[in-house]
Parts: sequence; C-alpha cells; structure tokens
Amino acid sequence: MKNAIVLLLIIIQINCTSKTETYTIAEINGIRHIHNRAPAWGENCRLDLELIGKFGELDSDNESLQLYRPTDLVVDSKGDLYILDAGNFQVKKFSSTGEFLFSFGSKGQGPGEFQTPFGMEIDEQDNIYIADYANNVIHMFDSRGELIRGIKSEKSLMPQSILFLSRGRLSVKYQGFSNPEEEEKDKLVKIVNFSGEIVGEFGDRRSYDDQMMRMIGNEVFFTADSEKNIYIARMTRNLIEKFNISGQLIWRMDRVKPYEESETSQSQKVTNPDGRTFYFFRTNRFSFWVQSDHEDRLWVSSQEREYTDAEWERGGHSEENIRIFEIFSKDGVLLGILKKDFYSVGRLFKIIGDRFFLIDAREEHSVFEYRIIDK
Repeated sequence: MKNAIVLLLIIIQINCTSKTETYTIAEINGIRHIHNRAPAWGENCRLDLELIGKFGELDSDNESLQLYRPTDLVVDSKGDLYILDAGNFQVKKFSSTGEFLFSFGSKGQGPGEFQTPFGMEIDEQDNIYIADYANNVIHMFDSRGELIRGIKSEKSLMPQSILFLSRGRLSVKYQGFSNPEEEEKDKLVKIVNFSGEIVGEFGDRRSYDDQMMRMIGNEVFFTADSEKNIYIARMTRNLIEKFNISGQLIWRMDRVKPYEESETSQSQKVTNPDGRTFYFFRTNRFSFWVQSDHEDRLWVSSQEREYTDAEWERGGHSEENIRIFEIFSKDGVLLGILKKDFYSVGRLFKIIGDRFFLIDAREEHSVFEYRIIDK
C-alpha cells in the first residue's frame, strides 16, 4: 500500500511539470510557472521592424513640429496620433498622414495643466488620459483637447502609467514606494474609478532590507493585451506576471539571464550629454519597458549582458548597444530575441496594433514609426 501511495505521488508530480527543449512549465500552488531556457524560434528572430516615418524634431523651424522629451503617445479611432510632448507640457495631435493638426495643454498646477506628464492612454470614445505625477492627477480630455475631468486618488499617490480597462475603470501604476510596515498589503498596481476611488489592486511587492532597493526594487512596467489581460514586468527582478482584468494571477515567467538579481543598490550622480543631472541606481535590471502587439505577443526591452564597471560609472551608457527585445507568446513562452541598433538608453517604445513607435526623448526628440513584419 505504501509503495502504491509513493507511486501515485510521483505520477502527480510528473503531471504537474512539463518540459520542452526551450522551456519548462511547473504548477506551484495552483499557478503556472514558465522557465524559459532559450528562444523557441532559435537564434534567428522571425520578426523585424520596417521604418515608415518620423514625427517631430527638436530643431525644426516650424514650432508646431518641435518636440522636447516626448514620453508617450496614443492613436485614436481615425488613425490620428497624439504625442505627449512632456518637455513642452503639451499634447500634439497629428493626422494619420503626419500633418500637424493642433496642440493643447500648458505648464501649471490648475485644471488641465501639466507639471510632470508621463503616461498616456485612450479609450473607445477617443478620450485622452494623461498621468501627471507631480500634480497627483490623471487629466481626462476629449479628442479636441477639452478638459473633461481630473481624476485624483484618495491617497497621496503619484500616477505614472495608465491602462484603460472598461468604462469608468483605469489600471494605474503609481510612482513611489511603501513603508516597510505597509509592503505586505500595498500592491503595485491599482484599479481606480473616475472618482479616484481604489476599487482593486494587485501585484505583490518584494521586501528588501536595503532602503534603496525598497525604492527601486518594486519598479514595474505594464501593458494589456486585446482581452485586457495585464502583464507586469519587474525592472530589477527576473519576473514577468500575467493577470486577468480582475487582477487574478494567471502565470509567472522568467528566463535564463547571464546575471543575477541584486539585493542591494548604490546611487551615483550622473550628468547627461544634454547637461541634465540625475542619480543613477546601480543594480542589475531585467526589464526596461513592455508592450503587447496585434497578435498579443509580449515585447520586453531588456539587455543581453550585465553592465561593466565603466558603464555603471557613465550611468548605464555602453559604447556598444546591449539593449534587446525579448518577444514572448501570450502564454509566457520566449519566442525570439530581436536586436536593433537604434534602440538604446533613453528611448521608449509604444506598440499599437502592428505599429511600433520608437520614442526618442534624449537625442533626436522625435517619434519614429515602424511596422512589425515577418521575416
């Protein structure tokens, strides 16, 4: 009888774990865990990016076309493009053919005014949402740039990134960190209504003994697929998670990397080529941004190796480009790795359908539009 029980336990364990040449799947406490060992497509990525056009530039003689530190963009139902021109405290609207239409917004602390605009979202009615973390507000505009309302949280939280879930509900990532006593109950992502009330939250924080890691160790980036499932990529952890629209965890995923997670961090003062000074935290990073494409594949910007000491001293600037795009299926399987010379430090990206927008907020202060194509 004992031998039969042992055999049954072995069979159950085998059934809860599956293995392929490139990844393994295990079920832990009812949650699927995918460990990626290599890209399913092999060394040659099956996707590429084809340049279509460019929006804006810093030194244009036409003031309407000038961009300074753009941070985000959205596309409406007509195909018109709205670019968050954060350095100029404006939103600039372009037609689908690239013609400048109009701009709205100004610097300030009043209704509809910007202090530190960063994240941007659009709903099915073409209403525009702007996350302004210094003003602690999410501005809601219509497609003409008219202010509809300001959404303020019930706590002193600073909104940074937004996802539209359904009418009257937004998923918001806030800037900042929790006190050690609050870490267990305070989640990474909040679901808020238009009154600013928190109606849900999800994403567990990790507790660190190091104070700086408590600040940056729970920094995340998120995106949603066509079914409004939400993906959270941890910046300093080798971990990506998928949640449904209600915040229920579906799976966790990691991948083989040639460096380990950091438990501590050091800060150093760095000056950019444009003269701006900031403090850079020296800690290993696994994800810099995440987006979902028209086939619900997940694009995660990462790096192929750890920074050298000299690169850390330059604030994470490398003479060679070590940034890569890791492309995953909606089930968490690593499909391929794409490396493009144009993607480097200081550049963000937004994927809308089959269009890939490179947002350069550091060098050319422009937005480049690409099409995702099969090789």
